[in-house]
Amino acid sequence: MATDDRDRPKRSWREIDAGRDRSSGGGGGSSSSGARGGAGGGQGAGGRSQADRASKQYRAALEALFDKGGVGKVAERLGAGTLAPPGVAPVPAGAARTTAPTPPADSGRALLRKKVLEAIGRDPITRAVEKYLKEHPLPEDWEFLEQAIEHRDDDRVREILALLGAMLERDKPKRSRVLGAKLRMIEETSDDRSLQAEAAKVRARL
Repeated sequence: MATDDRDRPKRSWREIDAGRDRSSGGGGGSSSSGARGGAGGGQGAGGRSQADRASKQYRAALEALFDKGGVGKVAERLGAGTLAPPGVAPVPAGAARTTAPTPPADSGRALLRKKVLEAIGRDPITRAVEKYLKEHPLPEDWEFLEQAIEHRDDDRVREILALLGAMLERDKPKRSRVLGAKLRMIEETSDDRSLQAEAAKVRARL
């Protein structure tokens, strides 16, 4: 017996539209995905070149900051708690800090040490450190070495890193953020791969 159209359940317009979408969407998927894949490949190459340029600009900015003594100021702010890396709580402003024992104020050694600590910029730091080392060996002094590590001579920096490594086997500095920031700066700006590796090794032990 023939079924009367009036007895069939009527479909809503939404169901009709959905059926049309399913019937029309089968053939275009591969071509559109291929087009997207091609576009993605082009963007990947462009993204790499942009990342390379950005890396070079970043490194140049870090080197300029290092040369002008800006790294010391930024690191001091990190150590003072006014700045802190992501996920690291800043040190409270009133927190007590301990530093390495200072030689007597009237000694020539203390004056030379003071000049190293007060120097700003790699050239003044280098001169102050060399003047100190003409009369005294590298001291096991966290504050002194933290400053001296900005020295321009890579061989001198290696000496400082070696001494820091030996000291870290026995003890750790009371404040390590400033020193850690300067070690990271060496990792990111030095042209000497071995020096980068030594700085990273020391920083990992802080």
